[in-house]
Amino acid sequence: MTQSQESRLLIKKIHELTKALELSQLKNLALETMIEVAESDLHIKIRKKRGTKRS
Repeated sequence: MTQSQESRLLIKKIHELTKALELSQLKNLALETMIEVAESDLHIKIRKKRGTKRS
């Protein structure tokens, strides 16, 4: 494998990983928004309060 082929493969991998990261961040934002809406509008407790002990 030549150096230029290796460079192209690495650049392609960087683009794939960047796209995967962007999709993951978008999914995380969507889930956070859904949790906030459920907690505020629907009065559903989803997040665990800090400092609570396990039973």
